[in-house]
Amino acid sequence: MQPVIYQGLPLPTAAGQSGSWWQQYCNNGGWYGAPVFVPDGTTPAAALQVSPGTLAQRAMNQLPLPTPTARLNPSPRALVNLPEWFWVPESSWATLRQRTQAGPVWAVVVARPTSTTWDPGDGSPAFTCAGPGTPYVASEPADEQHTDCSYTYRRSSADQPQSGPDPNDRFFTVTVTTAWSVTWSGAGGTGGTLPVMTRSTSFPLAVAERDAVVTGGSG
Repeated sequence: MQPVIYQGLPLPTAAGQSGSWWQQYCNNGGWYGAPVFVPDGTTPAAALQVSPGTLAQRAMNQLPLPTPTARLNPSPRALVNLPEWFWVPESSWATLRQRTQAGPVWAVVVARPTSTTWDPGDGSPAFTCAGPGTPYVASEPADEQHTDCSYTYRRSSADQPQSGPDPNDRFFTVTVTTAWSVTWSGAGGTGGTLPVMTRSTSFPLAVAERDAVVTGGSG
């Protein structure tokens, strides 16, 4: 957010007083707050000065938090009774900062990703992972890879409504939500915490039954 510019508005003056109406305007955010009548001899910036906490709220609204992009394995279909790995790319798991200033007053907001919550879409409760999850690397031995962000489907998505021309176009809708803790610091040694912010996205996932293969027999 760019520094706030104070601009006078062509509004009627207050009865019995001489002066003008002013309102805050931010270069990339538009008008803020209600117009304030500033009597002659008063500095508009002083009359319109905002608190660091108010600026922190504005900066929080400007944070470019990314929408999570889900990655999974197996893909494109999950298998019943086989753990499905979930993760989001490390590139989207970064601390973000936003600074704003109005005259001498400033605030800096810092958002840190803390967890991902996955709703598997099969009616089971959503589960939360403490981080972005661990990518599955196809070139590495499976028994040497581990994750703490997976879910095992116990039934297929075959009973879901058909959503395409193919009879197998039956999916669960999975939703991933990234949570961000938000803190701020500002002019005069001020600071604190702001409400947790979240971003979500949903995607279809087909879950198939694994066919048994007979490799030998007796008799």
